[in-house]
This record gives sequence, structure tokens and C-alpha cells, in this order.
Amino acid sequence: MKKTIKVNIKTFVLIGILTALAGCGESESSLTSAITLSRDGLSLIAQSKKTDLKLEEKENLLSRGNNKISQSKLIYQMLIAKNPENGLYLNNYGWVQMKSHDLTGAEESFNRASKHRESIEPLESLDQNIAALNELILK
Repeated sequence: MKKTIKVNIKTFVLIGILTALAGCGESESSLTSAITLSRDGLSLIAQSKKTDLKLEEKENLLSRGNNKISQSKLIYQMLIAKNPENGLYLNNYGWVQMKSHDLTGAEESFNRASKHRESIEPLESLDQNIAALNELILK
């Protein structure tokens, strides 16, 4: 129960911070935060799969990783809500969705991103993400 309360408080604090940042036009800073959170989260999740760790350590790493992924997704959702035609935000959000096994959501995000290719740098990242998603879907 205490862990749930901690995560909810962290989420509310993050939403407050992001709302303030969005109001100040700090999209670049928010994007950097989302990228960092997603990479850190995925790294923690990968570490949780090490066989030489105790169950408690694995659960802690997995929980922390999933929390960072959730925070990253929240930031991307806010960025996309403010600028729904930004292909970079959509592409990056789709990547996080794909990496967290939300293949349907990733496909939708990549499809939306492909309509706004002019804002994606590097452009080939979208094509690489779509190819990686198709491989996952075929498995």
C-alpha cells in the first residue's frame, strides 16, 4: 500500500512540474526528460532480469523501471496534447510504447508520426522503429 501511495504522489508532483513547464514553453526540456526517463527505465528493467539478483532486488529494479517508463509516457502524452502534429514526439512515444510491449499503441503512434515526417530527426529513426515493430508483431 505504501508503494502505491509513493508512486501516486510522485506522479502528481510530476504532473504539476510538467504543467508548469508546459506553461513556460519548456518543450525541449520536457522532451529531454522524457528521453532520459525512458532510457533509464528500460535500463532498470533490463537489470532486473539478471539471474544473480535476489527476488527483492529484481522487484525493486522492475518497479523503479516501470515507474520511470510511466513518467516518460506522461510527458510524451502532454507534449503530444500540446502539439499533436509533432512527428518527433509521436515517434519517440511510439518507441517507448513498443519497448514496453504496447504494440498496438506503438503502431498507432508510428502511423500518426508518419504523417508528420518533416519534424522527425533523424528521419530514418521512424522507418527503423516501424521495421522493429513489424518484427515484433510477426513473432
